[in-house]
Order: sequence, then C-alpha cells, then structure tokens
Amino acid sequence: MKLHEKIINYISEDFRMTIEGIKRMPNNSKNWLSAIYMYITKLRTKIENAPLQKVFNERIQFPILDKICSLISIYIANKLKLA
Repeated sequence: MKLHEKIINYISEDFRMTIEGIKRMPNNSKNWLSAIYMYITKLRTKIENAPLQKVFNERIQFPILDKICSLISIYIANKLKLA
C-alpha cells in the first residue's frame, strides 16, 4: 500500500469513530460538530485528490466563501430541524 493510501485510510478510520461520537452528543453541540465534520470531510476529499508531494509541502485549504456557505447551510438545516 502506498503512503498516500495509508494516510487516507488512517484519516478515514478516524472519521468513522468521530461520527459515532457526534451522534451521542447533545443537540446543541451535535449541530456545530456536524458542521465542522462536514468541512473536514471536504478537506479530506481535497487531500485524497492531491498529489502526495503537495500534501506534504503545501497548505491545503478552502476559500473563505466555501467555509461561509457550509456554515450557513448547517445553520439553516438546524433551524428547520433537518440536522
């Protein structure tokens, strides 16, 4: 298994455990943790698709507009009780 695949598998396993913990949280905490989880999931996808050299040598990030849109969508979902 390549190093890049090992890193992604390690992160994915961490995510599986994290989502189980989020489900057990009180609703007010769960909502914001879910928002953070969604953001980090998108970041993980960018890491998966990036070349290994870029992962180690560059900062992988999202534009601020993507971050704001994610938070707004979670806020709306919470207000509508969808999350």
